[in-house]
Amino acid sequence: MSAIIDRRLFTPTNLIPWGLLVGSITGFAIAAAATKQDPPVPLPGWLILGGAVLVVWVIAVLFFVRRFRFLKTLRFILEPGVVFGWDNDKYSVSEDAAMLEIVDLLAKMTPAYPNAASALSGCLVWMREPEWAQGRTVGFAGRLVAGVQDGQLLLVGWREDLKTSALKHEMAHRVLQVCAGDPPEAAAHEILAKLGL
Repeated sequence: MSAIIDRRLFTPTNLIPWGLLVGSITGFAIAAAATKQDPPVPLPGWLILGGAVLVVWVIAVLFFVRRFRFLKTLRFILEPGVVFGWDNDKYSVSEDAAMLEIVDLLAKMTPAYPNAASALSGCLVWMREPEWAQGRTVGFAGRLVAGVQDGQLLLVGWREDLKTSALKHEMAHRVLQVCAGDPPEAAAHEILAKLGL
């Protein structure tokens, strides 16, 4: 079952630090301008102060724009709280196909890990190109990967048939991370093989 994503631009934890930063710097600038200066502040001083305030406001606006654009890429949320998103419609997936993958994973993992569903709650599945280079450094080509799990962020290479994608595999790694103490990759793959994943 899917739900509408709460697309609030900001939460109090976002607004409080930004509000304090922008508000305090702007307040200091206004207070400095309203206070009689003896001796008067030279023009370069006022230009530096104005530039500092302008830079802080530009950063705040860019943060707002970035957050707004990102929230537009979040498409749907499925029980048990897994959010799906993509920034290009050619990587789109259907809610039904994604839900089938989640249900199949939970059916296989819940007997061994009763908290498997809660381990997936709050995860973001980001659909992207089928394969991409990971770990690329200057002079060295990175290995091609089709999926990466990093905490609650699951990067998944798009496939026309979602069953052939790395979605289920990366969600299984998340469950093992939370419920099995985050075993090393080789040990995790052995566990997943025993579970039929």
